[in-house]
Amino acid sequence: MVETIEKWANQYGTEAGCFEFYMLGTRLLVVCREDRAREILALRPFKVTRSPEVQEAVYSVGGKGVFGAEGDQWIQEKKLVSSSLNEIHMQDYVPALRESAIALMQKWRVDAKKRPDSVVTVKRDMSHALADSVAKLFMGHNMDCLNNQKSDVAAMVFQLLKAVFLRFVSPVKYWRIPFIGQELDGFGQYLRRGMTVIDQMIMEFEEERATNSKTQSKTFLSKLYDAMEKEKSKLDHERIVGNIVTAFAAGIDTTSLTLLSALFILATNKEMQAELREHITDFDLEAAKIDDFYSKAPLLKSFLHEVHRYHCTPIITLQPTQDIPFGGTTLPKGARIMIFLSHIMLQKDSPADGVPAGPDDAPPHVFSHRRYLAPVNEDSTASNKEQKRQSVDPLTKGMSFLSFGHGVRSCPGRSYTEIFSYSFLIKMLQTFEFELAPNHPLVKIVADTVMAPDKDIELKLTPLSNDEM
Repeated sequence: MVETIEKWANQYGTEAGCFEFYMLGTRLLVVCREDRAREILALRPFKVTRSPEVQEAVYSVGGKGVFGAEGDQWIQEKKLVSSSLNEIHMQDYVPALRESAIALMQKWRVDAKKRPDSVVTVKRDMSHALADSVAKLFMGHNMDCLNNQKSDVAAMVFQLLKAVFLRFVSPVKYWRIPFIGQELDGFGQYLRRGMTVIDQMIMEFEEERATNSKTQSKTFLSKLYDAMEKEKSKLDHERIVGNIVTAFAAGIDTTSLTLLSALFILATNKEMQAELREHITDFDLEAAKIDDFYSKAPLLKSFLHEVHRYHCTPIITLQPTQDIPFGGTTLPKGARIMIFLSHIMLQKDSPADGVPAGPDDAPPHVFSHRRYLAPVNEDSTASNKEQKRQSVDPLTKGMSFLSFGHGVRSCPGRSYTEIFSYSFLIKMLQTFEFELAPNHPLVKIVADTVMAPDKDIELKLTPLSNDEM
């Protein structure tokens, strides 16, 4: 579907920056140029919201959290969730993220030794390591999904996004049918088992908090409850659970797919891999504070920014809650809008603002791991490539970082995703050289929750030392 819309965008959307088509009797507006997208996104979060079909699909699988919230509910929830995941609190979470990344390296070292070709399969282990990091960071629990891959919570989340997609495109809201609705697509059994585990964890947390809140470990839940008490603004149990489910879904699916793309890029470009490895050789992951991740590895930071840009969420669907101005005309209340992010990010003719060319003068449709490196000192006499670059361009302007949302609707979990990704990539580069397994099937980049490889990848690992971690 995305490939077809891409062809139409190139054919019909170049001049106006948008075009319309009909699908199943519904008129859809596709916005495929940045200036047009800005007109729509400037009206978030009240005059333009997520489509009700997306919200209902997400809510139907237990995800009643900040991701699907709109209006006044979103204002309350965003404030509480964001304050619990801000960069000050993230320092308390760094150990849990680091431990999960190290545990994955340990497992891969053992698994590679067991095979004569030293090959490991990436995505499932990556997803389970991320599930462990979410459980530790958000609830203080060690689920050890990495070594117990029959976890009910992980199984629920693996099935959750499939159910969301089926329910989003379904013309019939079958899940509403009493007693049997949740079973019709097979998701009900996973939902019950996963929710039982999450409910139990939250109950244990609340019992411990009632006894002595000051001795509780520093987790997202403890900080969320602190914020609710401070703001005198309480979320009900269903929405607390919904935010935990949302965190698991974002970690297990979106972050794992992004890192799968990162590994695929590095496995197929040994020169880039070697350059990044040399860059982070002396990075002390054990002693790292949160500021170190953002300041001491600028090339890695630029690489990860480019992965997020190049492998962004392909499309977001929105809907105006009232008549709104657009392109010299008026979009009626309830119009269906698709913001074609992946097309906007990679456009040759009308590149998005805030996407620098970098020292390699790379056009936006080309992946460039140095793109976000900026000159230390502006020197008009030096060529672009001769300028010394140690920092990273700010990404506060333009649309170059729409992977994490836009404006006030930006993702509150961005720091979590970035710190885990930095920890994982640093440890991976310090521990192994890696390449695609021999005779690896052809990999294509396709539309998923983000643009990502169309299949799991297998890596041949070569340890850089014989030391056990």
